[in-house]
Amino acid sequence: MRFVEEKTAGRLLLGAGTLYGALNSLAEKGWIAPCSTQSNRKKEFLITPQGKAVVQKELSRLQKLVVLAEEITEDAQNPPERKERAE
Repeated sequence: MRFVEEKTAGRLLLGAGTLYGALNSLAEKGWIAPCSTQSNRKKEFLITPQGKAVVQKELSRLQKLVVLAEEITEDAQNPPERKERAE
């Protein structure tokens, strides 16, 4: 939980229930797998090849959204000149 808070500069705070619910969901989908056999309380996971493919697809989708947002804001900053209608 601290890792997420630190990596997001405090923009994302996860409670234990939210985090463990998400980890269980990702494990059920086969996107992550436990990597530790130790009996301590700390759970460690590795991303699976399927999980990596899902992440890469989502990253591509988000990159396309960023490009679109940049195009929209660029267009908003530089609107086309209007031509006056002759009456």
